[in-house]
Amino acid sequence: MFRSAFATLALFVLVSSAHASTITDVVFAIDASGSIGSTHFQGEKTFVEGLLTAGLPATTEVGAFTWSTNHYNLIDPLVPVSTSGLVNTIANAGYVSQSSYMKNALQNGIDILTAGPSGDNKLLVLLTDGPPNPISQSPCSLVDTLAADHITLFVVDVANVEGLSTEACLAADPNMSNFFTDKDLATQAIINFAAPPAQTPSVPEPGTVALSTSAMLTLMVFMRRSGIGQSRRTSPSART
Repeated sequence: MFRSAFATLALFVLVSSAHASTITDVVFAIDASGSIGSTHFQGEKTFVEGLLTAGLPATTEVGAFTWSTNHYNLIDPLVPVSTSGLVNTIANAGYVSQSSYMKNALQNGIDILTAGPSGDNKLLVLLTDGPPNPISQSPCSLVDTLAADHITLFVVDVANVEGLSTEACLAADPNMSNFFTDKDLATQAIINFAAPPAQTPSVPEPGTVALSTSAMLTLMVFMRRSGIGQSRRTSPSART
């Protein structure tokens, strides 16, 4: 009985821990400034809608907003990608056609992501044609904030004008591997980022189970409440 109870609880703890590490939060920052143009703005929305309907894994939670001189939160706080009505929310977003306050947009995305569970994987997808306008809205000062909050940034030039050289400070490496001008490549990169890692359960040695300290404490409480391992008091022998 002890071994069976031990193994059952260990399996529960291991599965629960694995599930907790597979959630990915993705926030889409959709450029609605004048330079993007209404046609490309619609293209941005179509890009996001495609990911919401057929691309992102079920373990993804999403947020979204449009941005220009101001930002307009469409999906905030984060919700599961399976939540009904998300596509309509994106489709109904209006085109603002004002300035490109990119720094403020990035900060808003950071705020939405950091309001979610700290242990989740976090991805901010900045949809834009660059550059910021006015120049004081350069997002470069937020690079350290992104790193400190463990947020990965993808910059997607849906307008495909390759006008992102002024945002080179946001590049993850010299090859600017987190910058995309191809929508299909960007889509696949986002899906790959959000995909849960393959779980390879380890097989403990016979008669042993590897557990964390917190799991051991949980096990001890379980054993205590179940009466497992407690010696039974024997009835006194009848006197003759």
